[in-house]
Amino acid sequence: MTKVTVGNIQGYDVLYIPEKDFVFCKNTVLPLFIMKDALRNGLDRVEITEKNLVILFNENTIDMGCLSTTKENLCNIAKEINKFKDSYVKSNKLS
Repeated sequence: MTKVTVGNIQGYDVLYIPEKDFVFCKNTVLPLFIMKDALRNGLDRVEITEKNLVILFNENTIDMGCLSTTKENLCNIAKEINKFKDSYVKSNKLS
């Protein structure tokens, strides 16, 4: 299974798993759409009951369980994932 490092949160690598469209960081795996939906919708709180995780959005920071990061960092991680997806699609079309 492919794992691509797309960023870092508090010293922990953020990995993207393209085969499943998941994001992994410090013992937590989430579907990518949850992260993107939370960023797009401007919510202040997202509960992921199956993971026993609450994501809190403040003006500039995001708290995900015991990890904190900035909204800018999470947007940069999403951009890196999109870059990877674009290059992955292009390379597969050339094959």
